[in-house]
Amino acid sequence: MKRIFFFLIFVMLVSGAYPLEFKILGGIDLSKSTEPFGGVWSEVYPVAKYGAGAILGGGIEFPLTQNIALEVDGFYFQKGCRLELKYFDVVIGHKMERMNELSFPVLLKICLRPGTSPYLLGGGEFAFVLSNGPKRTDYGLVFGVGFRKQLKRTCLSIEGRYHHGFQDTLTDSSILRKMRVFALMVGISI
Repeated sequence: MKRIFFFLIFVMLVSGAYPLEFKILGGIDLSKSTEPFGGVWSEVYPVAKYGAGAILGGGIEFPLTQNIALEVDGFYFQKGCRLELKYFDVVIGHKMERMNELSFPVLLKICLRPGTSPYLLGGGEFAFVLSNGPKRTDYGLVFGVGFRKQLKRTCLSIEGRYHHGFQDTLTDSSILRKMRVFALMVGISI
């Protein structure tokens, strides 16, 4: 508890030297579940394919130095995958499995230089699953790259992220397992 308290005080003191940055982000994602799926399938079995979803949210950047910041985001995140149903080796249909989440990534952001610059992201994600039965949480790692363009008081950014889920979200109502997500987002910061 004391460590968390001292860390929060440190972040507040350091962020006082540089102004906070608020951002709005939105984009699309391609997500896929790991296999094998649960349940009784007999000769008909699903094969996971990437499915598209949407991301919308915002975040706050706490500058730690001129080129390094701590970023805390909050997103409405549509994860899921398209299932190709096969009977032996013949495709007999498709089904979309979706898992909506409130996702909270905490990331370390490293800009190569101040102002207009490419940057790297890395950290963790904790999410509350909104539509997946009794397993109500998800967590994993997040990695990404981006580019931001300084425009007077605002910044425009485009970034790609990879979310690597560790929580097995298999339930009675969903066959999704650990999620792998590629996301492309556009943002504006003030």
